Parts: sequence; C-alpha cells; structure tokens
Amino acid sequence: MSPPPLKYYDIFAMKKRPEMVRLAVVQYAQEHGLRATARACGMSLRTVWKWVHRYDGTLESLRDRSRAPRRRPRRIPEALEKRIVSLRRQLPTWGAERLRQDFELPCSAKAIRRVLHGQGLIGRRRWKKHQRKQDLRALKQQWRLFQQLQVDTKDLWDIPNYAVPMERYRLPRYLYTAREVVSGMVFTAYARERALVYSRLFLDRLLKHLKACGVDLRQVTVQTDNGSEFIGSWQKKGPSGFTELIERKQGATHRTIPPRSPTFQSDVEAFHGRIEAELFDVEQFTSPTDFLQSAITYQLFFNYLRPNRSKGGRTPWQILHERDPTLSPQIGALPPLFLESLLPSVSSPTLPKPPQVFYHVWSSDMGRRSMSQEANSATLLSTIRNALICVGVHHDGLAEAVFPDRPGDRLNRAVIVAGILVVGFDVRRLALLNLHGMCSYRGGPGRPGRGRVDSGCGRMDQVATLAT
Repeated sequence: MSPPPLKYYDIFAMKKRPEMVRLAVVQYAQEHGLRATARACGMSLRTVWKWVHRYDGTLESLRDRSRAPRRRPRRIPEALEKRIVSLRRQLPTWGAERLRQDFELPCSAKAIRRVLHGQGLIGRRRWKKHQRKQDLRALKQQWRLFQQLQVDTKDLWDIPNYAVPMERYRLPRYLYTAREVVSGMVFTAYARERALVYSRLFLDRLLKHLKACGVDLRQVTVQTDNGSEFIGSWQKKGPSGFTELIERKQGATHRTIPPRSPTFQSDVEAFHGRIEAELFDVEQFTSPTDFLQSAITYQLFFNYLRPNRSKGGRTPWQILHERDPTLSPQIGALPPLFLESLLPSVSSPTLPKPPQVFYHVWSSDMGRRSMSQEANSATLLSTIRNALICVGVHHDGLAEAVFPDRPGDRLNRAVIVAGILVVGFDVRRLALLNLHGMCSYRGGPGRPGRGRVDSGCGRMDQVATLAT
C-alpha cells in the first residue's frame, strides 16, 4: 500500500513547510492506521504515533518545538544581560572580549557574545579563523626599544560620526601618529592640513621629548611612507626637510618604505583602526577644547591602561618598564596638540593650545572647573603633583586620601596613574583608596544626554603594580 499521489504544488509547498508533510502523514494515518502509514511512508511507528497524538487540529501543533533546556542553572542574571546590551548599544564598536575586559563583566566573552547574538546586536560568528601569511610579532619582540618608530597620517574627515562636528567647530582633519613597534606606545598630534611643515613640527617635538626621557636617538629609525608630507616634492633633489630634521638635527635615521607596500606600516595602521573605533566613532565633540581633552585622555588610556592582546595582554608602559626600567615614566605622557599652535604666526581662538594637564575635576559647590597648566618637560613633575592634590591626593599622606563619591571620568583616572608613576608614590598603598567615584567615561554632573558609560576601575591595582 502506498500513500496517495500529491500534486506538484503540494510537494513544493511541503518542502519549505515541514508541518504540511506531517499533516499529510496524520491524515493518512487517520484513514489507514499507524502501522500501514509507517510502512507506506518509510517512517518508524514511534514517529507516526508522535505526530498523530500531537496533532490537535492546528498546524502549530505540528511544528518543531524548542529543544532548549527549560531551566538553565548557570544562566547569567537578567540585570547583567541588560547591562551588556546597554553597553553594546552605547559602544557599538566594542567586541565581546573588549566589553568584558574594559568593564570587568563577571562572565566569559562567549556568554557576552551569546547575549548580544540573542538580542540581534551581532551576527553569526565565522568559525574559520584567518590564517596569517607572515606573523612577525615574535620577530619584532626581539628588537631593541625604539629601534623602529613608525610614523603616518590618517584622514579624519571621512569618519561619519566625526564629519559633522569637524565642520561645525573647525576641528582637525588629519591625525599625525608615531608608534613604537616593540611596546606599541603611541604619540599623536592633529592638524587641519597634511603638510611637510606639520610633520617636521610633530617629529621635532617628539624626538626632543624622547631624548629628555632617556632614549638614545642614534639608535632610533623613523619609518614613513612616501607621502609628500614626509619626502616633500617629488621634483626635489636630495633629502627633504623632514629627513634633514631627523638625521642632521636629531641624529636619528629616516627610512621610507617601498611604494605600494602598506603592510610595512602595519603597527601604526592598526592603531588608526583602534582610535577610530574607540574614540571617533563613539565621542560627540562639542568644541576644540573638548576634542583635545578627549584626545589626551585616550592617548593616556592607550599608553598606560589599555592591555594589548597581541602583546601578551600587557600595556605599552608595562612592556617599556620591563625592557628598560631606567626610562622615565613621563615618556608616554606627551600630550597631543594642534600643530597649528606651534606656528609662531597662528593665533586663532579656534585653535587653542592644549590644556597640558590631562584632567578636569569637579568643584564641590561651584560646579565644574577645568584646571590647566603648562606641562613641558621642565614642569611636568610639578603639574602632575598639583593635579593629584586637586583631586584630593597629597603626596605626604596618600593612604589617607579619600576621593569624593561622585562621578569623575577616565581622564582623571589616567592622569592619576601617570602622576603616581611620575611622582614616585608607593603604589602598593593604592588599595587603601576609594577610587569608585573617579571611573566613569567622561560623564558627570552638568553634562546631561552625553551617553557616557561607567568604565570601572578594577584594573587600577594591576596598573599600579607595574612600578613596584
């Protein structure tokens, strides 16, 4: 006995709707019996019995039921799920591992990824891992510190989240970056134009800073591409002004990469991707001063607090300190600035000189005030000490300091860490401090609607131990 023939349309509809096939089986079983249906359809008797007894007259009863467990004893709390979803929506460029690491979420990256996937905030992960053709990370770790300094520029005007405030407040259009290859430490500056004069100003300031911090410039090689901001006009015979500055004035070496070889600048290009995703795609700048404070904050955060997974989960300062303890802790605290401010003929209110102290603190009843002070190499030590005193840390009694229980920002947190390293406090006593009021991401009273998120401060003790 065989089942009755079906029309082509019925077969086509059943292929995409399994419940229609099961309905035909149930109807045939009701007419011919269970055993006859099992033989005719090539099914087990148990399967025919299951669908016959599950059918209640509706197609819904013939659809597959969820096989997920009804009870999950190790499921993360609902409050934690809401926080994960909220953080992801505020920081759409943060991945699961970065969210877990930066905000110290008490669950694995896999659990965070599962929550985000359930809310439709990420797509299905591709399990095929990308295979690197040449992995030079192990080779680069054998180099000397500052053996190679990769320098490059980045267009900022094509970032969608940044384009509107850039035109509205006349913010910089280009980012000038130098990155030390071994540790990953970065130094940045900004300008409205990409020009040779700004590249010279940027490198002259940077190399003087490195020399003051104990770096032997004769061992430094500055590597750039063949852009006009580095080699000058293609018609010029002989070295450009950028090369002469590096080699004749500072005693370092300048080298250009082969044409059409962007992978030679992979370290600095990787930082450009990170700063776009973690700063320019997230922040909403309101003025040149606000932009500069955010840039200073992020550079301090990157150099002193942000672990780099490609370098063993260590920060750039940790790597520098392990390789050469004699280097000054001020080496990563060179603040970004607008390169136009270094030109003697420029005096525009839209291009303020950088607030050289890398913080702003809350005044008790007078609202919020911004503290600024010149932070060149001669006054940086006293500047950081004054910054710490302003936020309630006295170098004579660090263990007795208590931070106010109100929102601060990552800017305060970063300058405290940098200041502690520079001033030379006994960082093991940091555990006695109440730092919970100093750790939100650039939020606080008087700044409604800015969408800032709490960054957490659990890695403060880990950063502090690197100087002990």
